[in-house]
Parts: sequence; C-alpha cells; structure tokens
Amino acid sequence: MRKGFTFTLFVFFIIALLLTTVAFQPVSLFRDVEQSVEKVKADEAFYFLESIQSDLDRAAHIAGRRATASLIQQAINGSTVTDAPANMTTLLFNGTFNNTTTPLMADSSLQEWANGVEDLAQDTYQTRIRFANQTISYANLSLGVRYTADILLNDTASPAAFHPTPQKIVDISITQLEDPFISLQTNGQFGQTFTACNSSVHARKLDAGNQTNIEEWVAEKTWKMNNTSTAFDNIPKDRIAVTEKVCAYNQTQLSALEEFAAVVSEETLDLQNQCDGNVSLDAFTGGIQYEKILNDTYTVVSGKDVWRNNILNQVRSGCYFLTEDGPSVFDRIENSTTNTQFQGIGHFLDLESMQADLTYERSALDYVYFNPEPYGSLHKIQGVTDRESWFRLDDTHVTRWNISDLTYG
Repeated sequence: MRKGFTFTLFVFFIIALLLTTVAFQPVSLFRDVEQSVEKVKADEAFYFLESIQSDLDRAAHIAGRRATASLIQQAINGSTVTDAPANMTTLLFNGTFNNTTTPLMADSSLQEWANGVEDLAQDTYQTRIRFANQTISYANLSLGVRYTADILLNDTASPAAFHPTPQKIVDISITQLEDPFISLQTNGQFGQTFTACNSSVHARKLDAGNQTNIEEWVAEKTWKMNNTSTAFDNIPKDRIAVTEKVCAYNQTQLSALEEFAAVVSEETLDLQNQCDGNVSLDAFTGGIQYEKILNDTYTVVSGKDVWRNNILNQVRSGCYFLTEDGPSVFDRIENSTTNTQFQGIGHFLDLESMQADLTYERSALDYVYFNPEPYGSLHKIQGVTDRESWFRLDDTHVTRWNISDLTYG
C-alpha cells in the first residue's frame, strides 16, 4: 500500500514537471525570439547610422565644391561679398547667399541632404540631423570646413536609439575654379583659374664657383654629364652642360662641349689655355659642386653664381604660389588687393595675353600689378625678362625673395 502510494506520488510529480515545462516553454521561446528580433533591428539601425555618416562625408565634399563655385560666381556677377568665410558657410549648409538660394546650390546644401535622409527614413526611424560649430580654414589652394554633425536616430519599432555628435572636416579643393579677383580687377576682360605651382620657391642660389669667363649671364635648362663616355650627338646644345671634369673628355667630346650654351664644372681650368689648348669654352664657370645641380632644370649661370630659377615656369604656367602678403582666396573673393585673413597666394600675370588697354609697365605679380604704389621700383630679372620682355618685378619682392643678384637693367 505504502509502495503504491509512493509510486503514484512519483508519477504525479513527473507529470506535473512535464506540464510545467510545456507550459513555460512557449514563454521562454517567445522571449528568445523577441530578443533576437530586437538585436536584428538594433543592428539594422546601427548600419543605417553608419551609412548616414559615410554618405555625409561624400555629400559635404560635393556641397563644399558647389558652394565655393557658387560664391565665386556671385562675386564675378557683381554681388558685394564682405565676409567670404561666413558667406561660404551659409552656402554650404543652407544653400543661400543674402537669404536667397543660389542656382548652383538649389537642393544641394548639406541641410537639404539631411532633410532628404530624414524623409527617406521616416517610415522606419525617427531621424534628425543638424549641424553646428562651423569653422573654415585655408591652406594650399584647399579650404577646410570643420563642423559638428548632431545625428539623432530612434527605431520606432524597437528600443534601439543612437545620438552621435561626430566632429567632421571636409577638404575642398579650389583648383580649376576661376579666380574672381582677376576677373573683377579687369572688369571681366581677363580670367585665370586656380592651379598650384610645384613649389613656392621662386629662385635660389645653388652654389658659387671660383672662376668664370661669363661677363653677364646664361639662362637655360641643365644637362648633367654623368661620365666621360657620354655621347654628345643627341644632346640639345642649347643646354647648360654640367660635369665633374672637363679635360677628361676626348677631343671629339671637347669639340662638342664648345657648342653648349655654357659649361659648369667642379674642375677649374686655366681659362687662357683650357685643357692645354684642346678646348675653348666661351661660357665657363668652374668650382661648382656637381651634386648641387639638378638635371633638366631651368638654371641661370650669373658670373660665378649658379641659380635655380623657377620664375619663368611660374610665369608661363600661370600657377599660384604661397606668399605672405598676397590676398587669400577669401580676400580675392572680396576683391581685396591685400591680405586680411588666412594664407596669402599670388601668381604672375601673363601680360602678353591681356588686352592692350589692360597692360602697363608694372610688376607682374598680380596683386601688386593692380595696386602698385606701395611696392617700389621695378626690375628686370635674369632668365625671365630676356625671355618675356614685358616681365618686371617690384623692389619689395626682389628684396623679400632675396634675388637682387638676378636683377639687371
């Protein structure tokens, strides 16, 4: 009897346990499924947030370039720009200039992009994107816009919520955009686009020799002879030959050396009896360190001094270089001839390409050309004015760039 009762109680306990397990299993299973769904939704929301931030960088770059072009267009078309950085900021983020949307910025501002994202997400997420703390910097023909992106994203169907405030910066190149300063100063008769020079160095003395028979100067590209077995047949003879030794060459090579525009060498010669009379170099400078001269670069041999001269290339390319007193990009948009903000830039005008009624005998440096009074007298520059007869440079920049030894006339 007692055994039967015990067995019955055991069976009852097992059945109760089974019933309890069956009863609670759907609840536990439902919770697991619910948690899995929430995790999937949270992951989806996070990936959507990442895509917003990634696309923001692309959108800011496009909007920044358009905003810069739009501001330049406003200036060229005659609108008065008195605070270019503030105007640039308003165009980039709101698309407006003087409270009016410009044609280039229609539906193209960052706030328009943010509104589009909010509309796209509204059926799934509560999204809000705002921008704050905007500042603008400038360097090397590139604008830098820093700002804070305030992004709020809530999933309407789950607890997932995000509120990042990343600090962003977008670099905006101004290359190939028109320089409004040149257009405004010439009443639209002449234009110039921004391109960067390879170097902001205009000219630099490379070395000083200890002998020469050059009375004035020779300016040409260099051709470095790397050994005495050099064949001279295919070398253009309008170059400045640069060599370590002269008298080590054979007679045929020495005769070919005589055809070069000039010869520069580490070796010094008896200028009255060169290489025992085997060669007669009319333009020779000795005692110049071979390694200091670069091949195929425009060089001026001015007596005993050898100069690297970049000015002619800068003139002919119309490129822009850094200069401490030149108007910055924003100054140029405001049509200012002086530097009031940010890093200054300048370029040499090609007066030969300008209309006759715009050309005067002035410094070819653009901001000096249009405001010549403060910069002093004019100078011709060796290796430049002999190629471009109109070229002059003002006394202020001859002194500042330390190139007075290259002046003449």
